[in-house]
Amino acid sequence: VERGRDVLVVDDIISTGGTMAELVKAIKEMGARRIIAACVHGLMVGDAAKRILDAGADEIISSDTIPSGYSKYSVAKLFSDELAEKK
Repeated sequence: VERGRDVLVVDDIISTGGTMAELVKAIKEMGARRIIAACVHGLMVGDAAKRILDAGADEIISSDTIPSGYSKYSVAKLFSDELAEKK
C-alpha cells in the first residue's frame, strides 16, 4: 500500500469481522489514508462492525443480500437481469 492512499478492501462475507479487522489494521499501519471495508454478504455477527471500525476502517459497505445499516448497494437488478437472460 502506498502511504497516504485510499484503500478499498473487498471480501465475500463479513461474519464476526475478525479477518477484516486484522487486514484493516495492517493496511492502516502501512500508511493508508482512508480505508473502506466492503463485502457482498454482511452478516455482522455480534460486534463485527465495531471491531472493523476500531481497527481503523472509515466505512463499511455491503450489498443488500442481508439488509443492514451497511447495505449500500442492491443486487436486485443483477439477479433480475441474470434471470431474464435464462428465459
